Order: sequence, then structure tokens, then C-alpha cells
Amino acid sequence: MRVILDTNVLVSGIFFSGPPYQILSAWRDGKIAFVISPEILEEYERVGEALLKLSVETALGAEIEAHLGYEPHAVSGRNSGNNRNGHSKKRLKGDFGEIEISTPRDRNSSFEPQLIKKGQTRFTQFD
Repeated sequence: MRVILDTNVLVSGIFFSGPPYQILSAWRDGKIAFVISPEILEEYERVGEALLKLSVETALGAEIEAHLGYEPHAVSGRNSGNNRNGHSKKRLKGDFGEIEISTPRDRNSSFEPQLIKKGQTRFTQFD
């Protein structure tokens, strides 16, 4: 059996159980084959890039939260001596192509991200 798989089903099957997961399981077991057009392949790439961007930015947000010791907008952060100071844009290149991410900053410039280091332009963690 051949199946055309929409990106919503693909993403839902990766992150949740239920019918989308069962479809992906059937594909992994060789019970069905996916039919992919150039348009669907481009959509998969766009969705993959968006998921990568979201994952990287979420991880960087967790890193600065651990560095500062408080969540965004938390009262405990007032008068702490160091606060969030917006974001800067950064372009990352890898096998996935190129994406632009927002990296968090702190007022004292003491935040040194570990996932994407300062000055790093290549990203191979998820390659």
C-alpha cells in the first residue's frame, strides 16, 4: 500500500500516540510505503527547519534560565544583579541548510551558551 503523508500527520506521529503514530509504525514495519512529491518534500524540510529552530531556541532559553537562576519575569530576578537583555540573531549552517535563531543575552554579558557557543556558525548536534 502506498500512502501520501501530510506533515501534520508526520509531526503528530513523532510526538504523540494514536492514529498518526500507528501510520508511522506501519511504515517502519514495511507495511506501507510513502509517496513523496517535490512539494511535500519541501514542506517536510520547512517543518523540519522550524522544529530545529524551536528546539535550539528552547534549549538556549533553558540555559540562560539556569545561568541566571530564575524564570523569565520572576519576582526573584529583580535586583539580582544580572537580568535578561533581549536576544541577538544568529545564522546557523548544517546539513539541514541554514536557519536563523534568536540567542538570549544577559546584561552582564556573562552568559556563555553551551549548545551554540559564541562565534559558532556550524551546528552539527542534530545532524
